[in-house]
Amino acid sequence: MKLTCLFAGICLATAGLGAEPVICSAVNDAIASAFPDPSYCIELPAIVAPGSILTVIGRELGPEVEETAGGFPLRASLAGATVHLAVDDQAVEAYLLSVQRSRLRVLVPSRTPAGDGTIVVTRNGVQAPPFEVRVVPRHFEIYRAGPYGRPRNVAAGGTPQVNDFLTPARPGQTIEVFGTGLGAVENDEAGGPVEAADLEALLGLRPARVLSAGRADCCAGLDRVMIEVPAGIEGCTVPIVMRPLLEELAGAFPSVAVASGATCSDPNGMSEAARRRLGANRGGRVGSVLLGQHGWTSDGFSASFTRFGNSYVIPAGACGYPFFPSLFKPGENYYLDAGPALELSGSSGPLSAPQDFDDHNTEIGSFYQRAFDSSTLLPEAYSIQNGDGGRDVGPFRIPFSFSQPPLAWTNLGELSAVRAGEDLTVTWTAGEAADAYVAVSGTFLVFGTDPNGYGLGGFTCLERAGKGSFTVPGWMLWINRVSGAEKLDIQLQYHRFQEFTAPGLDYGQFHYAPRAETLRATITRD
Repeated sequence: MKLTCLFAGICLATAGLGAEPVICSAVNDAIASAFPDPSYCIELPAIVAPGSILTVIGRELGPEVEETAGGFPLRASLAGATVHLAVDDQAVEAYLLSVQRSRLRVLVPSRTPAGDGTIVVTRNGVQAPPFEVRVVPRHFEIYRAGPYGRPRNVAAGGTPQVNDFLTPARPGQTIEVFGTGLGAVENDEAGGPVEAADLEALLGLRPARVLSAGRADCCAGLDRVMIEVPAGIEGCTVPIVMRPLLEELAGAFPSVAVASGATCSDPNGMSEAARRRLGANRGGRVGSVLLGQHGWTSDGFSASFTRFGNSYVIPAGACGYPFFPSLFKPGENYYLDAGPALELSGSSGPLSAPQDFDDHNTEIGSFYQRAFDSSTLLPEAYSIQNGDGGRDVGPFRIPFSFSQPPLAWTNLGELSAVRAGEDLTVTWTAGEAADAYVAVSGTFLVFGTDPNGYGLGGFTCLERAGKGSFTVPGWMLWINRVSGAEKLDIQLQYHRFQEFTAPGLDYGQFHYAPRAETLRATITRD
């Protein structure tokens, strides 16, 4: 089978000649729900818990048109397909929930022993090569898409309501989330739903009381967790953290909308009015203008204009990032013309950022860039404008001012070495604290195969600049995936956000992010 990679960790399984079934990945069904195209091979370790739903992805696994098993009693064979797990010399026959050519959904029986083993799919008497799998007692993941993909608010009378930015949960209210992987149950899943075990939950980094956790009363392998929303954390995309973590995706959490008022908003992202506009239209036209350096964007002055939707932002006092990059639909045009160039005016200007046709294209969006050292700008008032505008976005002007330096890292000298297993606390002082934020991020590195360091993963957290400190909990940092790390690159970066309007845009945001300060810390272990 040929795997054509589109993004890191996401590959397209391409069927070859012949009818032999082949497995390319096996993942928790809640993770697979985020990838509705059944041909995407999700390159994550095959880890599964007894009693959970597993998605097997590959080719020639079933019929062209999907077939489902229906309700109880469950079936071990469907459309000529069977699935067996072999763990520690014990063979277990799985239950088939649905089958199609590129994807099977199976229920792993609770009697499956823990340990390393293999999974084998047989289709019309032809057996696929064994695929390695690890069975662990618990591997819980929350659904991100499909009928169970949104958390639901639970009213006082017990009636559920979909949770979104227009109907957020209130502090103290109960929400229900659906997932799979809480673990084995005592009796046979084919007989019907049963209760499961306890679980630890956090919203953002705030502990949330778990009211109940067990099998949903509708479906085999589907788990339901009832959570009480804690006070002190609000936002339209508050990360839901379930422990123990799925370590390969630690930080890529599903989210829930939380607000004490009628609707939610994000001071560091879209306003309530903008989210309402985009929500009503299922997306909209968005412009983003950046001064400084953020993510992979070069330091300087840049902008993009594209068709988009309600976006994910980390609430202040929390950590996380979107589950996976959004996959643009082939053939759709996301390009918005905002004019031939944008201009930065002020004592250090003018500086022009032309539209870069080589960087982005019509399927991703228009892009403007002028690379330079933004730290050389003199502190004073500036503006960014696009002249007469372009075909899709009319003229706009963004006034702003800043001072240098806006941030001082006060415990930098104390972090030359960090001890594995401990929390990480970063402190700072900020001169412009009222409307600004500080991002604390890190990347774990190992140098055995790359003299510049090979990344093993990392974290991203956000706090209000006026708080002056942030502590990244050790349980989020020191997961098994980074057990061999030698160094930790810690970054501290100031962020300020400002909304702007323009003809043709549903939402515009100006983002000021001076170049991050970075420290490479040595990791010590007992």
